[in-house]
Amino acid sequence: MYTMNNSFLFGIAILIFLTGCTTTQIQQTDQKSSLSQNLPVNEEPETTLSEPVVEEQSVKEEIVQEPEQLPLSAELQENIDDAYDRLHDPGSASRIQKDFPDLEIVYIDEAEGIKFFPKEILPFKYYYSPSADKTFSLCGVDRSTFICDGKLDRLLNSEDIETGRCKIAPDYSGDPRLS
Repeated sequence: MYTMNNSFLFGIAILIFLTGCTTTQIQQTDQKSSLSQNLPVNEEPETTLSEPVVEEQSVKEEIVQEPEQLPLSAELQENIDDAYDRLHDPGSASRIQKDFPDLEIVYIDEAEGIKFFPKEILPFKYYYSPSADKTFSLCGVDRSTFICDGKLDRLLNSEDIETGRCKIAPDYSGDPRLS
């Protein structure tokens, strides 16, 4: 037997239920219509469930890496090989200046007080090419005297030659400063 109170509560419960469903449908319809404005016709939005992110504490290690040398172009590599092949040949200095347009002077060796070198070949100018990552020493009579890996902005020494960093023309290996 239903009393008025039970019927009244039952009716309110139904009303709340229907109102909740209607509100949810309206909200879902509004969400769909706002999403569908950004989607092509006949496509539903994708929903992806992701696993909860758990952050772990870890020890961070700093690894210092040297910058990687980019591979050289075939033409640049050919010019480098040619410079080594023509080391100390007549005209080799002009050829290097033509083949490496990015040369910048980084050191001048006047060879003061050294009687080993004739005056007409002085000074030795060290040019660095960033694109080739090479230093070229050019003398006053249009010849190259040595080629080094990397930038050499100081006087050449025996260690540079012994380690293989620099290749020197045989005529200059007798430089007394290299002993």
